[in-house]
Amino acid sequence: MHGRLLVTGFGPFGSVTDNPSARLAEGCGELYRILPVEFEACDRFALQPVSPPIDTVLLMGVAVSRRILTLEMVAWNRIRPTPDAAGNVRRGLVWPESDPWRAGNLWTPEVLSAVLRPGLAVMGYCPGTYLCNYLYYRMRAAQPRLRVGFLHVPPFEHLARTEQAAWLQDLMQALRS
Repeated sequence: MHGRLLVTGFGPFGSVTDNPSARLAEGCGELYRILPVEFEACDRFALQPVSPPIDTVLLMGVAVSRRILTLEMVAWNRIRPTPDAAGNVRRGLVWPESDPWRAGNLWTPEVLSAVLRPGLAVMGYCPGTYLCNYLYYRMRAAQPRLRVGFLHVPPFEHLARTEQAAWLQDLMQALRS
């Protein structure tokens, strides 16, 4: 890794009162930021230069129905009309007149070979149609010089916090290499 790494997680929303992505971001030992589950907050974060200057961003969010960690390979240019935590709704395209999808550029073959583990961490191609996907697409479109990847984490009752945190440390090491 060259330069600085920033890790993000999301705050509470809906039935998720203690978001595991926030807890993992706080405990990862890197610069981190917890984002409200709101379209406007995601836009402010994605569209403005990050301070202090960084060159790598690991975005994280919870996928309440998943049981393993998922390194999302792409972000889709679509959003379903689901209210954010502030009650705001967006629908249609994440970024009008843009590509139908954007690939993450953080998941290099070296990183993938270091952290993919059957039953624990896999590649995914479905980052959803809510704020996780929205933020991922916005970051890739607005900040093309940044290395950006998205990680979906399961709830701690599906995969223990200690196991996720240990795996996340392996990921941080792979990103530093």
